[in-house]
Amino acid sequence: MNLADFDDIELPPAARLVGLELESGWRVLERVERLDGQTGGSFSIGYLASKDEDGSVAFLKALDFSKALQEENQLEAIAKSVDAFRFEQDLLDICEKKKMTKVVRALDSGYVRVDNTQLGRVPYLLFEPADGDIRKTIIGFDQIKVEWIFGILHEVALGLEQLHYAQVAHQDIKPSNVLTFLRDGSFKISDLGCASRKGLGGPRDGLRVAGGWSVAPPELTYGEKSDDWVVARVAADLYSLGSLVVFLFSGASMNAIVSSFIPEEKHALTWRGTYREVLPFVVDAYSRAFDEIAASLEGRHSDETIAIIRQLCEPDPQRRGDPRWIGQSNKQYDVRRYVSRLGSLRRRAQYEMKTVVKK
Repeated sequence: MNLADFDDIELPPAARLVGLELESGWRVLERVERLDGQTGGSFSIGYLASKDEDGSVAFLKALDFSKALQEENQLEAIAKSVDAFRFEQDLLDICEKKKMTKVVRALDSGYVRVDNTQLGRVPYLLFEPADGDIRKTIIGFDQIKVEWIFGILHEVALGLEQLHYAQVAHQDIKPSNVLTFLRDGSFKISDLGCASRKGLGGPRDGLRVAGGWSVAPPELTYGEKSDDWVVARVAADLYSLGSLVVFLFSGASMNAIVSSFIPEEKHALTWRGTYREVLPFVVDAYSRAFDEIAASLEGRHSDETIAIIRQLCEPDPQRRGDPRWIGQSNKQYDVRRYVSRLGSLRRRAQYEMKTVVKK
């Protein structure tokens, strides 16, 4: 049932922000309907907001406490929701101070009073306006798309580099969390709600998979988690970056493709043994999936692209990343090496596009 099916008086405070003005001068214009997989989280409601003097439109994410009231321990659930909000708020402050140009910027954050009920003081985050996520950007599979693909991947890798340098792992890199900015042709990472900070963790670190299962590395879906933060978190970011490469060229995630090659009794939610015990079967399934992906990439910088996919989506986290530095985690999982390689592929695609146009 859609929220719009209820009278406003029956809606939770977080769903009744339309028409309100924030202390910073932004006015809430309209509610944004969620799409499947869209950034924002199930415990938040999205809006568009504007400042009349300059006509700017931004995205507002309001925390919906009413979902916590459905939990058995309501107070604990509300406390966790508040902690998650503050965690993301603090991360966005860090991103702003460190001038992370490839992470979506928060314009404002705080609380807005909707009514005098217990939940009437609604926390919110206000983000710079984007033109949607990359699923709306990619159309067709021609040379123009190849240029855009490598542009997206290069800028996402840059965003991860900025986060990792600040010892933050995103943990949920997927198409709906990469936003397009048409005014300057750029792309940025969004939604830090699943992120983790080295030494501090994150609100979702206790879960088997912190972000979306569709882009999670196999060791996490099978329940294996390293005590080494870099292996558990940064290596997972590398995997989801590789999955994004696969999605942009094939329209499917790495996990969706490899799933068909794993026997049902050895799937993550079926298997009852350890990940190390099932790993040989998983490795074989990934090898077959890589071969299938390689065949579909023929003629589109396929050798270098499939090499990147194989390294980033290696199912054994101990062997994921740069093969020249296996065992040296600071170099093995350094995303800067892929920033350089994807940047090179981007420039080559741009050059080839210019050559085609001239002809």
